[in-house]
Amino acid sequence: MWHRTMACGMAGLSVAADSLSAIKYATVKPVRDHTGLAVDFVIEGEYPQYGNNDDRVDSIACDLVERFMKKIQALPTYRNAVPTQSILTITSNVVYGQKTGNTPDGRRGGTPFAPGANPMHGRDRKGAVASLTSVAKLPFTYAKDGISYTFLHCAAGAGQRRRGAQNQPGGLAGRLLPS
Repeated sequence: MWHRTMACGMAGLSVAADSLSAIKYATVKPVRDHTGLAVDFVIEGEYPQYGNNDDRVDSIACDLVERFMKKIQALPTYRNAVPTQSILTITSNVVYGQKTGNTPDGRRGGTPFAPGANPMHGRDRKGAVASLTSVAKLPFTYAKDGISYTFLHCAAGAGQRRRGAQNQPGGLAGRLLPS
């Protein structure tokens, strides 16, 4: 007997969570063009940002993962495949970010989304443990294909700088899978 799955993925989780957080906890006013389309947003006040171990916004991210998967599960699948979800869309973050305009969290149009389940660049202000704790709260029940988190650090040491090498980012990628 075959066990068929239908892979689904999420891109821009932290952008969506931060945008909803900004709308909920700050004052967000849309700026509209001549047709009425919202093309920018003015944010007044502070809002909790994903990746800082703050349950106010982390619960929004968890709710997004859960709601997305429940909507997918409600649809018929090809050959009765079981839908699965990943928050591993590392290669899509640039493409989708380039095609998305300004968002209510202050992200400028064309800016890449954060990869996987990472917070947006520079928004994780409480360190790696707090950031990882936010990611660890995401419901693995729905993310059966995994959740990714990527760390970047400067790998160039003093010896490399003397030889004229540019500081190159080194990476440490983690993939969390349900047990």
